[in-house]
Amino acid sequence: MFMGMFVSNFTGEEFYHNTAKNNKSELKNGFVALSQTFPGNIIEVEVPENGFIMNFGSFLACTDNIDITSRNNMRLSELFNIGSQETLIFPKAERIQGTEGPYKLWLQGFGDIHQIELKTGETLSVDNERFFGCEEYNDSIYEVKPSGGLKSFFFSQLGYVMEFTGPKTVLVQSKGIMTYVSELKSKMNIKRD
Repeated sequence: MFMGMFVSNFTGEEFYHNTAKNNKSELKNGFVALSQTFPGNIIEVEVPENGFIMNFGSFLACTDNIDITSRNNMRLSELFNIGSQETLIFPKAERIQGTEGPYKLWLQGFGDIHQIELKTGETLSVDNERFFGCEEYNDSIYEVKPSGGLKSFFFSQLGYVMEFTGPKTVLVQSKGIMTYVSELKSKMNIKRD
């Protein structure tokens, strides 16, 4: 229980999940309707054998043969980016051993979700908020790199980016929730009495 609470604290996912079961006869199919907390797409992912790494807050639902755990991705290079939780520990979906498929996972994205296929040697730099998910790879999934030169690093809002090197399949989302919230706050003139 304590391990689950610890993982929940770092992955941003809920400690408890609800289970929906069809209590009617075997001849009738039940269904579950999914909704999300912000505008964007809901996608269905088949969880690969290695597992699937996802961004914070993207988990909606999964079949009962999937376990939601975490993946510790902390390396020496991550120490530069301690303030950004997106790069230290990711929620991870794993197949439960001894179960049969399908192994389905439903995720919510902010904006559109795009799948990018990287060929061997190709690289992709992704802002932390725009990373959505990818298959678990036994090697390093990505490297943390400065977003550009010194001028870009200090005067842009990016700072560090996640750099993926192929062959890999990476999912990205078109919007970032924290950037959106920050933009909303800057446009609102809320005065307290």
